[in-house]
Parts: sequence; structure tokens; C-alpha cells
Amino acid sequence: MAMTLQLSISISGPLGDHLDTFRELLALDKRGRLSDDWDQEFGSRILQSRESGWIRLDLSRYEDDKWGIRLTYERDPLPADEVEELRRQILEAAAAVGVTVTAQTPAASA
Repeated sequence: MAMTLQLSISISGPLGDHLDTFRELLALDKRGRLSDDWDQEFGSRILQSRESGWIRLDLSRYEDDKWGIRLTYERDPLPADEVEELRRQILEAAAAVGVTVTAQTPAASA
């Protein structure tokens, strides 16, 4: 089953310098190697298991200083209040490590 985008936040700045802190603030697992230009996936968190229909939060790198965080779901979206809480956590984590949020796709209506 395909995943549907519910929230997307783009970040610019030297996140690689603070990657461990950023991942810890958002409870993302550690993935990827900053030294490998081909690595794009740098962390994820499963918010809901496969049995209930995946809901995932993923961190990806697009260029050295361009990153994205995506909340996706398989069956049912995350409730709007939980999406807004997650958005707040992401924005706070970005501010804490000194990177800039450059774009946000609003949460889909749940």
C-alpha cells in the first residue's frame, strides 16, 4: 500500500553538525553517513505499526545543507492535534540546533 504525505517541513543549514542532537529531540533512529553523498535517509520514527497501517516520520538529506522531514501514513492519517504537536516539536528542534525552516506543507485534514 502506498504512503500518503501528511506533513512536510524543509530545513536549510548545517544540520549535519548537530544531527545527533536533532535526532534525539525528535526520537528518530540513527541512519545514514554524512560522509556518503549518496546517503539520503538519516533517521525515522515509527508512530504506528504495520498491523495498524504505518505512520512514519522520516528525515532525509537532499543536498549538504538541505533537509526534509516527512510525516506519512498508509491507511489513516494522524489526528490533526497530534500532527500540530509534532510540527511544534520539529520547529523547536530546528530552532534548538540553529537551522532554518524554509518551507512547510500544512497537515492534511484528518
